[in-house]
Amino acid sequence: MLCFCLSLYAFAVFGYLTAAITTFFVGRDADDEEAEIAGAKSLELLHADIKALRYEIQTLSERKLEP
Repeated sequence: MLCFCLSLYAFAVFGYLTAAITTFFVGRDADDEEAEIAGAKSLELLHADIKALRYEIQTLSERKLEP
């Protein structure tokens, strides 16, 4: 039982230290003006897809309205 508690404690401390180191590096990246925002490229692609869909919907609705 003691070994289990010690291993659980060690795992918790390891997780805490890993999180502390990660926040340090994430903080440095967030302060950098030249660093890319996570997911920025995928957001740009999503915006382009939405614009294309809007254009297609508009042209389809114009075709439907024409006699």
